[in-house]
Amino acid sequence: MIRSGTTLHPAEIDVVILAGGLGTRLEPSLKDLPKILAPIQRRPFLDYLMAWISQNGFTRVVLSLGHGADRVLQYLDSDPYPELDIVAKVEPSQMGTAGGIRFVRNEIRSDPALVMNGDSMVAVELEAFLFQHYHSNSIGSILCTQVPDGSRFGQIEVDETGRISRFSEKGSKISGDQLISTGIYLLSRELLDLIAEGTQRSLECDVFAALPSGTFSAMKGAFEFIDIGTPDSLIEAVDFFDLHYPHLL
Repeated sequence: MIRSGTTLHPAEIDVVILAGGLGTRLEPSLKDLPKILAPIQRRPFLDYLMAWISQNGFTRVVLSLGHGADRVLQYLDSDPYPELDIVAKVEPSQMGTAGGIRFVRNEIRSDPALVMNGDSMVAVELEAFLFQHYHSNSIGSILCTQVPDGSRFGQIEVDETGRISRFSEKGSKISGDQLISTGIYLLSRELLDLIAEGTQRSLECDVFAALPSGTFSAMKGAFEFIDIGTPDSLIEAVDFFDLHYPHLL
């Protein structure tokens, strides 16, 4: 693990973006456009994601691409993010989130790495997540947020020490506000190597849930979270950016 002073520093940490999914629920809206290029106020979602990453101090990004990769590569050829060092790899087939990490493992240099899904963002300063992970002494951390209905997402239970005790499947019914993963993780070299050596497809369902209770620490709060995976949430993304990141619009 990179340790410099009393925390981890964004410029020393690789960001891995998993963007290999088909985006089936958005297909009627996007046609053949990959989800990560979904237009929001005439700009692709990728622009907002990269701006957020850069403004949080990160400088190197590894993209694991799949469906519509040629469109993403064509867009990147115009060098829209000169402040970032970007490595883009194209999966040979649909590999899932764990498979996406496995596919780009050799491109990841840092320990830990910040891993995120390419269809979501959270209104939070990521440096706070690095600080929490540094002091947790865990091999992995998950950024979590509270929502009134988590049935669309995998839900998380956290013990009194701040460690994750249980992952619940999507569709689980739990009363009251529920804690969900935002799809943003800090994963140590140990965890990245474990994923790379396996054959699992889903990070949370196949890899994380199979590890011993307490393996992961959780940073939790009532952070506003946007996932552009459905037509409705894609429309809602405009309000999310208008409220939290108006300078990006």
